Amino acid sequence: YIRLKDNVGRARAGNIGIENAKGDYIGFLDDDDELYPEHLETLTSFLFSSDYKIAYTDSLMVYKDYIGETNVKGNYKTELAFSEDFNYDKLLFENYIPFMCLLFNRDVLIASGGFDSSLELYEDWDLLIRIGKVTPFYHIKKITSNYNQWSSDYQISQLSKDVIFLKDAYLRIINKHFDKFTPNCIHNYMSSYVSTRQMLKRIENELENVKGLLKEKDSIINRLENELEVRELKPRKFDSEISELNLKLKEKTSEIGILIENLKKKGNEINNLISILKEKESRLFILQNTLKQKENLIEAMKNTKGWRLLQKYRYIRDNFIFPVIRLLKNLQTVKEKFFSKVNETQPNKIDENNLIIKKNNLSFFQKIDEDIKSKVSIIIPTKNAGDEFDYTLQKMMHQEGVQDIELIIVDSGSEDGTIEKCRNYTDKIFEIKPEEFNHSMARNLGAEKATGEFLVFTVQDAIPIGNLWLQKLIYPIYKDQVSAVSVKQIPRSDADFFASWAVWKHNQYMGYDYDRVVSLNNSDDFDKYDIRSKRAAASLNNVCLGIRKSVFDAYKFNSNYAEDVELGIRLLKDKHRLLFQSSNAIIHSHFRPAIYFFKRSIIDTIILSKIFNISRNDLHLNSVFESISYLHKILKKCLFTMKVECDISGDSEYLINRFIEDFKDMLDSNYTHEIVINYPFIDNYFDGYSPENHNSITSQLFSAFSGSLREFSDFAKNYYIGDGVKSDFLESIYKIFFNTAGWFVGLNTRYDGKLISGEI
Repeated sequence: YIRLKDNVGRARAGNIGIENAKGDYIGFLDDDDELYPEHLETLTSFLFSSDYKIAYTDSLMVYKDYIGETNVKGNYKTELAFSEDFNYDKLLFENYIPFMCLLFNRDVLIASGGFDSSLELYEDWDLLIRIGKVTPFYHIKKITSNYNQWSSDYQISQLSKDVIFLKDAYLRIINKHFDKFTPNCIHNYMSSYVSTRQMLKRIENELENVKGLLKEKDSIINRLENELEVRELKPRKFDSEISELNLKLKEKTSEIGILIENLKKKGNEINNLISILKEKESRLFILQNTLKQKENLIEAMKNTKGWRLLQKYRYIRDNFIFPVIRLLKNLQTVKEKFFSKVNETQPNKIDENNLIIKKNNLSFFQKIDEDIKSKVSIIIPTKNAGDEFDYTLQKMMHQEGVQDIELIIVDSGSEDGTIEKCRNYTDKIFEIKPEEFNHSMARNLGAEKATGEFLVFTVQDAIPIGNLWLQKLIYPIYKDQVSAVSVKQIPRSDADFFASWAVWKHNQYMGYDYDRVVSLNNSDDFDKYDIRSKRAAASLNNVCLGIRKSVFDAYKFNSNYAEDVELGIRLLKDKHRLLFQSSNAIIHSHFRPAIYFFKRSIIDTIILSKIFNISRNDLHLNSVFESISYLHKILKKCLFTMKVECDISGDSEYLINRFIEDFKDMLDSNYTHEIVINYPFIDNYFDGYSPENHNSITSQLFSAFSGSLREFSDFAKNYYIGDGVKSDFLESIYKIFFNTAGWFVGLNTRYDGKLISGEI
């Protein structure tokens, strides 16, 4: 208990409370309001189990007053106070969250600097605006407190009836945070306001209809009462007429009841739609905020002294230490030579001094000072795009900074309503038979039908990140600085461990850590560079590819698979400039079973070997499959053991190293037992092959598999493998095995993939 000698104001008193609070979470309560017994438990249990730093519940507004001169307090009205989900745009205009309903993470509250002591009023609103800009709040729709409203003569917040004072206090908050009011923010708020006004107008019209019916009912009742008074002398004669009129009266009352019920249902439907919209907006806000925080963190890390020292260390390591080690390890050099032919996951660094990839001064591409006035055509091949596709189309068609957007759909047999969804956004829908589909043909058809000056190729399950994604993608082409642009991919928020690692590893392999332009000088020969350099240079990707239509019409897609990479090679050889934007991104990842990655990896390796003229080995296909079947048997045993290890230790790095050691021990001991485990992700694809330990093949495949696992360990080392992610962690190891096995089949056999390419 802290007693202040003088009245220092609400803001200063609140700051003193914060300074002396010792708890992990801090809440506030006025002396005349009431918290329910479950208030703190409701908030803390949610915050403990989530990533949110701030949460709030609902409050019941209780209007109280003194009755006469007896000092007896009475409740004359109660109603739910606000009960609205967090919306930062609305918070800038309205102080709509009861302060006592909130519970703050102490670190967030301290970092905000507390209340502004210069404010006499709305100091709580000012604090929420500052904190809400940094981290979102979570709304728990549960009443856990009473917000008591007393007579204006006794309540501090009601003492000032000075309208000018209240106006000045409000405007002071608005002026203080004026830089946060963007056109989009004002538009969102006004749109919500207009929608509410329109909804209220509809409800008022419905109420007027109900009032008319009630008035009609009252008129009928009055008429009946008058008739009854006249006919009281002849009750028997008019009994039947009275019964008939009463029946009509009941029918009218029933009709009124039905109208009232319909009105309530419409109100509930409106509320549900508003809730769905707010939830989607909140999800997008969280994703954008998380991405921005991570980008800022990466930039801050690069500016630290420790990072600069690490760069110097790497220079010494790469130029002095490693050459000496390589001279002493000739056997290792032979091994690396073998695996560096095609395996894109093995190299760790692109030597930019010997490549056609050049870091450029990209300040031009980062400065966008005008809208794109030319038409941009977005081309999407579809087939059964699913329920989320409507949200994707909304994001595509509501991009800012591009004045004219055209949507082109090429559908190959959708049966889930995809075409109907598309008709809400475009009439340019072109249908082909499923058996006619191939990647190049579908996209070439879309480009042929497009009327825009610029083309954007994307896919049905990719979501733009932000409302300026399209403008940033097309602007460098619009300014004739480059011929084509692709962007970085970011996994979905619900992506599994394997999908997230695959995107992370691909970005590392391709060197996607900065915006870069790739081009060939007149003296450059594309074919002279190593496989990784060529793959990183021709980094166009149809998940998100922007190109001028006149350029595309001159080249088009040629191959049915990896058509985007093949197009990038042809553009480079003809001296076009390609831009990869690490600062721009699209959300895209897949959740697939392990066998999909096995087949996909085979096809990837075969096609890329053809495109980049890489020779493949000629091992016997059955021997390779028998070796994979043998290693698959060991894999299942090791996964069974690891499940127990996960319960003992959640350290991912330890678990991976232990897994590799156990796997190697069983491989060295020529393990022959069979174990049956019922994990849902186990695939029986190799059960038809007799497991055989062909030593040369199994040792090479295990070496590649363990290398991929160590890369996965680098990615997962910051995760604790508890019950929540244990199954996902084990399944990721399983998928990595299948992915590596597919690469091995594609590289080391002459299998052409015809039996499985159709499935992929």
